Amino acid sequence: MVRGTRLPGPVSPAPRQGRTVIDGQQALILTALTASDVSAREWVSASTYLPLRASLSVPSLHFSQISSISYLPPTTANLAQLTITIPVGFTHRQP
Repeated sequence: MVRGTRLPGPVSPAPRQGRTVIDGQQALILTALTASDVSAREWVSASTYLPLRASLSVPSLHFSQISSISYLPPTTANLAQLTITIPVGFTHRQP
């Protein structure tokens, strides 16, 4: 589903709709059911529950979007990109 976007109308829990394979990974298909013509579906990894693909469709607005999601492998070089440098002059304040 598209994060940060509220679907119009009441939304029922997303029941498991089935299984498929995406890029060699077993995936669960979840669908959000709304009272309007909005359709949202998400494919998540069956082993990690991380999102693999998401779609949103609003036929009355002639709108449809599909996003494929991939993850970099946890190599030393990729993990090094997670290290941040604290900017000069930054001061930490306790909440």
